[in-house]
Amino acid sequence: MASSRVFVRIAICIGSLACFGCTTKFSAATDAHAGGDFEGASLVADKLVPTDERDGKVSALKVSYERDEMWIGLEKAMILLDAGRIDEAIRLFSHVDGKAAFLRTIESAYLNNPVDPANWDASQFAEDAGQVLLGADQTTYLLQPHEMILARSYLALGKLLAGVPGAESDAREAQRYQDLMTGDMRIAGEKFAQPPVQRMDGVIRGSISSGQTAFSVAGIFTLGEFDQSKHRMEQAIESAKAVRAADPRVAFAAAVAWASYMRSGQKSEALNAARALGDLSGAVDACKAMTDACRDGTPDFVLVLVDAGRAPVRRSFDVRVPIVIPNVGSTGFRAVYPDLQFRTEGRPSVVSVADGGSETQAFPMDSIDAIAARDFRRREPELWWAPTIRAAIRAIATVVAQAAQEEDSTTTKLLIALGGVAVAEAEQPDLRMWSTLPATQHVALVRRPSDGVVRLGFKGENGISGSAEISVPEGRSIVFVRAFTPQIITAKAAPLAVTKSPETPSPDGVGD
Repeated sequence: MASSRVFVRIAICIGSLACFGCTTKFSAATDAHAGGDFEGASLVADKLVPTDERDGKVSALKVSYERDEMWIGLEKAMILLDAGRIDEAIRLFSHVDGKAAFLRTIESAYLNNPVDPANWDASQFAEDAGQVLLGADQTTYLLQPHEMILARSYLALGKLLAGVPGAESDAREAQRYQDLMTGDMRIAGEKFAQPPVQRMDGVIRGSISSGQTAFSVAGIFTLGEFDQSKHRMEQAIESAKAVRAADPRVAFAAAVAWASYMRSGQKSEALNAARALGDLSGAVDACKAMTDACRDGTPDFVLVLVDAGRAPVRRSFDVRVPIVIPNVGSTGFRAVYPDLQFRTEGRPSVVSVADGGSETQAFPMDSIDAIAARDFRRREPELWWAPTIRAAIRAIATVVAQAAQEEDSTTTKLLIALGGVAVAEAEQPDLRMWSTLPATQHVALVRRPSDGVVRLGFKGENGISGSAEISVPEGRSIVFVRAFTPQIITAKAAPLAVTKSPETPSPDGVGD
């Protein structure tokens, strides 16, 4: 019958695929970065993935697999920024942002990615050999909405630190992404979708001519580490909500926008950015200080932005159960799933800023832990449900193909069986994510110290403390700090003196 022939072709193709779980190797660079060797990490990144530039712009990254270019671009750009190679980081962030916008529009990113299970049917998974055989890590890495906001915000921040024009344009685009996400979130709602068990079972049983098997995905989602994984993500989200640092629209973008508009003299836009920061986070003191600076023209202040800790990375777990098809045979179901690993060890939990006369606590604007967890839960259809259907149909394809062979076709049957086992063991989940981000982002606005030195203190949950002293220029300035631990710190300072960019209007007044 036709369905058996489809499965025979798929099962035979299984043995011919040479690469599963293949992604560009970049862990040596990210490991060095996570250990605080910022310069060393940038050199390793150059060696592993060189950057091609033409006429002052990035033309391409020499990744092993083109599907990884935007992922590696994010990772490397952040490494270069932390290493002080700001001009190169600017060009790379700009390249990634442009490529992401070309591949898809942000308007559809939140709602149309992840996939819509209402469109799933057996033919989609059974007829498309690539969908059945290839793992999620074989697809093109697409930036999620919060990643697009962060990438554009770091691009603006880089321009502020480098003292080059154009930061306000990038900040404005990041704000546009925030506005688009606001509309999408309103439509999508707050609740995370639950697996449509009956529909998923129907897709799987629809791939069997008899339609009979006791296998159900309901049993799959009670195994492995699904419950523990959800619990860890929910904890991260709830902890961040308690301090109003869980908004996926990324309050950090509003803080960078405020600095960008203040430098370009656009005070009314800066005032709106300060208000946005208050809407997106609980950084009340910083918002008030920013608003006052817009209105009274305070000449000497220091905006302190602190990236603390390390963002989550992905790990994986697998699930194995038997599948029995009456009157056909039996086989083994094996699927492997991604999971978030939160890197809480050693991270600073309290950041204080002293301006010479007083000490202010920098308030957490964002929890990247929570934002990443929320994005993961939103994308469960893509990350957990689709791999379950893929694994089930692939296993069924193997056993059905075996049963469809003539009695004397033992060699073909053996190849099919061995191919199915090889693919089941070799497929890997998509473990790519922007791991060079911080875990939390903090903000404070203080008066410029008379001696020109801002003093920061860091305390970790394990009792370890550390400090840093950063010299700032005259007048208004911005300080950007990366503190992986209270003792692994790098900092950069730049003036925020009003400049008129060729692409921005003249300084304006302040609205109410």
